[in-house]
Amino acid sequence: MADTLPDSLGLDVHTDGTTVALIHAAVNGQIWVEGSLGEETRSGGISYDNGDRLEIELVWHDLLRDRVWRSVVALQASRLPTFADRGVYTALDITLGPGADVTVTSLSAETMYSTRNRDAGGLAIAPDGTITFIEACAAPASKEEPVVQAYLNHDVGGPEYDTQLQRRNTALAQGAPETGRCEAGGGEAPDEAE
Repeated sequence: MADTLPDSLGLDVHTDGTTVALIHAAVNGQIWVEGSLGEETRSGGISYDNGDRLEIELVWHDLLRDRVWRSVVALQASRLPTFADRGVYTALDITLGPGADVTVTSLSAETMYSTRNRDAGGLAIAPDGTITFIEACAAPASKEEPVVQAYLNHDVGGPEYDTQLQRRNTALAQGAPETGRCEAGGGEAPDEAE
């Protein structure tokens, strides 16, 4: 496996479908998603302050349960699948919920139509080309914490909120679970996973 660091990241942060939440995400200390209700996709360059560590801080307020969760997940950036397109690019998909669940996946390099030959580092690749890097459990956070106050003081309501409620109702009608693996006692310990 090459030790080339990606210089650009595509990040897709969203809830599982049953969770209606206000979301914040920071990548290596830089805010990438702030006060998002629903799905947020962002691409951009990555700055590294500590070797090839890619650290993503996630804070979300589950609006229906009125619970706040916080998790910091870390990945070794040189182990992520990449492809070369105006630089070395990688993409991550982060799903939050139900409950405290955090799941970080990526597509395999082959699926991303890679021009670089990177393997999955021993991780299982699903038939659709998805690699699961992290399944973690977030820690409960207080609404009084400064990080929560700074990131989650946004008005909630309107069309985006209604769309998320409809998405939730559809997911539940189709049999999606309201309880996640963290509530059932599975997943990794809260906060950091490598």
